[in-house]
Amino acid sequence: MISSLIQSIYKRFRKLFIVLLILPILGAVIGYFTSKSIKPIYTAKTTVITGNFDREKLSSLGYLKGSVSSGNFLNEAMRKNDINESGDVLKNQITILDISPISAQITYSTTNRDYQKIMNAIIDQYLEKSNEGYNLRKELLSQQIKKIENSDYHPDQEADMQRLTYDLKDRIISLSGNETTEISFGQIEISEKKRTILGFLIGTMVSLLILVIPEFFVIKPE
Repeated sequence: MISSLIQSIYKRFRKLFIVLLILPILGAVIGYFTSKSIKPIYTAKTTVITGNFDREKLSSLGYLKGSVSSGNFLNEAMRKNDINESGDVLKNQITILDISPISAQITYSTTNRDYQKIMNAIIDQYLEKSNEGYNLRKELLSQQIKKIENSDYHPDQEADMQRLTYDLKDRIISLSGNETTEISFGQIEISEKKRTILGFLIGTMVSLLILVIPEFFVIKPE
């Protein structure tokens, strides 16, 4: 039985030799030329750590997700930096993954070679918008401190005023704005050599299947 199987495969090999030889070569050629037309995928990643100045709004993950996934927000960022890219396109290329209750990772994937400039524009826009409340809160506390220090109060109130000033300064120190880690940039690209080898291997597998598969459908006489 085994010998007849080998003979049958050998006969098929001799009959289809040219086809079986061409398939791996054709696969390698296709792999090589497709690598020429496929653009590399560029990625940019950063982690956002939200502050504590406005948990319900500007320093919340909800604001981060709502703004960075908004076409209008992204269009404004592109317009400020003279970048010709649509916010509606960008929002579909950005993913946000929660890391903790106060942090999330933003990933931007694209074939646009200006991906570094685009990612920087998005992050700068987010920090500028979201930290407006942080800067305002700090300014208001600083103004209160200056008002106390420049006011005339009774000597008996000095201890209370010093305590109040200390509390206000402590609140400023304890405030934190939204921050991001350094943006990491990279690209995913399969080399021409790897695609050529992959195409050759696929062609070889198809040749082997052509040799072997018909044996499963051959009706053997009883």
